[in-house]
Amino acid sequence: MKFRNPANNHIEEIDSPLLWTFLLGPFYLVYKGAWAWALLCLLVPIAWFIVPFFAEEILRKQYLQKGWIEEPTTDDDVGPIKPKRSASHQRKLEEAARKTFGKS
Repeated sequence: MKFRNPANNHIEEIDSPLLWTFLLGPFYLVYKGAWAWALLCLLVPIAWFIVPFFAEEILRKQYLQKGWIEEPTTDDDVGPIKPKRSASHQRKLEEAARKTFGKS
């Protein structure tokens, strides 16, 4: 996941939150700014083993609540994800291309 701060365009990347939260527990959450969840892990030790499975969603909500914008990524991280077109939209595009370029 990547998030961009709209104020200064700083990009923050979050890789493997499940792994890091499981290994470092509340310390990783404090580092990423999720203080309430870190406190929960410290006060309820069993949470240290449950919270990692929800760490990605916890951190996503944390950044979005702070006003950051989630940057779309692809598998090869080359550029933004292209939106999928509906079948009817695709037919209209093909028809327009045939009319414009004379392709059959």
